[in-house]
Amino acid sequence: MELFINGAPIEIETADTDTVQAVISSVTDALADDTANSGLIIVSMDIDGRHYIIEDPAALSIPVSQIQRIDLSVSSRLELCLAFLSEGKTFVETAAKELQNGSTAHQKEFANTFGWILESLDALKGSIAFPPADIHMLRAIIADALRRLDGVLTVDDAVELGRHLSGLPDMFDVIADKISNENEHSKSNVIAQLQELLRLCLISVINLD
Repeated sequence: MELFINGAPIEIETADTDTVQAVISSVTDALADDTANSGLIIVSMDIDGRHYIIEDPAALSIPVSQIQRIDLSVSSRLELCLAFLSEGKTFVETAAKELQNGSTAHQKEFANTFGWILESLDALKGSIAFPPADIHMLRAIIADALRRLDGVLTVDDAVELGRHLSGLPDMFDVIADKISNENEHSKSNVIAQLQELLRLCLISVINLD
């Protein structure tokens, strides 16, 4: 079996009785134990070209003896935070424009997505040691918008809400900049860090007798 992380081959020895779970656990433990990689997590997995979610019990139970290749994608928590902020910004821009035109055709969809943004902001706050105050401000505005979207929305209400939301995209950018400046990660260094980490600490999943 071959193991690749972010497209780079990682030398690893396994026993026939090992499963995918053993490989995932070893890499996860290594990332958690190493301070240089403390912000890195496994975000996706492909086994012999087929994509699986990391928590898929069927995939985790596959013996490595039946596998030719495992591809893991690893990202920093910073990258995931920035991806969410970018996606949230794009959605709010779209919603603001449509609402300013007086349209309520997607009110339910907007409410569902604003609920997702609210939950994601809470998760973002919890993942940062010193979250910017702007996150609390953005959350309050999103929560108010969600309250309105969950109610009866007239055309005039939609226009007013759209105008209210039109300034939010800039807040997403401000938060992204502040988070980036506080915790800069270079993606080009991720592969090299992982290779050195696994070479020194976890070259094999088990200790062969």
